[in-house]
Amino acid sequence: MKKFAQSFIGRCFLFGLSLTIFALVLNYLKPPQSWPSASIFQFLAFFLSFLAMTISLADLFIKDIIISFVFGLVCIVLVVMLALKVLNWPTFSITLIIACGVIYFIYQLKNPRKPKSEFKNLNRS
Repeated sequence: MKKFAQSFIGRCFLFGLSLTIFALVLNYLKPPQSWPSASIFQFLAFFLSFLAMTISLADLFIKDIIISFVFGLVCIVLVVMLALKVLNWPTFSITLIIACGVIYFIYQLKNPRKPKSEFKNLNRS
């Protein structure tokens, strides 16, 4: 039997739980008047619940927690840039290029290339 977190029902449950926590944070946490007036608790409550929600949403489709974590971090970076009004097409493109590079690097670390059988016999002759 599969582990609960690896099954689709388990991933759906984790997404629902993180979505509920994020909705509760949005509903009950008083929003700050501005970025400098926000407390550490407000930052942590919002961004950690948002990160958990985006990770669990991405994990529904990707089924790889490390790549889902990178996706969640990219979403946080984009939300912060949008809130600071510095998000435009070049910064969006650069952020996505960097994210794709990190995901490709992680994929290469997890799945290294194996040498072809032709090249194995090259050193023997």
